[in-house]
Amino acid sequence: MLTETKTLLNLPPGYSARPATLEDVPAITRLLNRTSQAMIGVEDYNENELRKELQAPGLDLQADSLAILSADGDLAAYVDMFALVKPQVYPMTFGRVHPDHMDRGLGSAVLAWSQARAEQHLAEAPEHLRFAIRAFTYGGWQPAADLLAGNGYSLFRHAFKMRRDFNGDIEAPDWPEGVRIETYRHPDGAEAVYRALDEAFQDHFGHIHEPFEAGYERFTHFLIGDEAFDPDLWFLAKDGDEIAGVALCRKWDDEDRTAAYVADLGVRRQWRKRGLGRALLLHAFRAMQARGLKAATLHVDAGSLTGAVRLYENAGMHVHRRIDRYEKLLRDGEEISTTALD
Repeated sequence: MLTETKTLLNLPPGYSARPATLEDVPAITRLLNRTSQAMIGVEDYNENELRKELQAPGLDLQADSLAILSADGDLAAYVDMFALVKPQVYPMTFGRVHPDHMDRGLGSAVLAWSQARAEQHLAEAPEHLRFAIRAFTYGGWQPAADLLAGNGYSLFRHAFKMRRDFNGDIEAPDWPEGVRIETYRHPDGAEAVYRALDEAFQDHFGHIHEPFEAGYERFTHFLIGDEAFDPDLWFLAKDGDEIAGVALCRKWDDEDRTAAYVADLGVRRQWRKRGLGRALLLHAFRAMQARGLKAATLHVDAGSLTGAVRLYENAGMHVHRRIDRYEKLLRDGEEISTTALD
């Protein structure tokens, strides 16, 4: 198996490859933090968060990951592929090479593995659907941009990490008429929150509809199963008995634990254009500040179809970092993900 993998990847002499295991989590975390230090000057990962990701429902580490080892057994590169939403037409590959092992062909090896794994998913996807591998990297990191472009990937979209520092008082939210704010009650309200969020996110670029059971399982794994989960930082805007919008926040940002993180902010269609998203965000900011937190962060599609970037800027946030999103088209066809509003 190792010999076949090495031949497929064209690994340099002295390197070997195998699937990653959960026992590799500390080493993978160290590698990812070493690379993020080189790319953006901060450590962006922690072991608990990575372990949770690698235990995601539907992820098979044996098939969906690869660890490349140096001659002395150290982790030189790592790659995985998340293809959790079915039908899978946009598998997401994520790979990093340790700075001490760059410029030796390991980046190309990582992408060769990604191509091979994606082609396995392609064979299982309905033949009439558009299919592409997707990847992302920090904006401005030229080595990754050159590697991806040289292997047939095209830059197709950006995302932002946005931030608001809590300097001074935060204005009180202005709630639309008939809407009240509630704090989430765990665990009884989880299913209703997921259904409201899933409906709101049908207008998010790249959204693909999936059965309730699969989506809800992943929702509870990533948000409620998270060590940073705190039900007192989940806020629901209610209109009568209906959830009009939600702000689901984590009690810290993995990069900066003096900041909270807005994991999801969503407003259902019939309650949009009334200031509800901004009100939810300001309410969350005030709750964070009352806890002694110094800032709030979130990630957003830079070309948000619902105008989320403008909303966040209007609530006092600014672009803290850019993420570049790439894709490699393997088959053209019918598009089943959200790309525009009705």
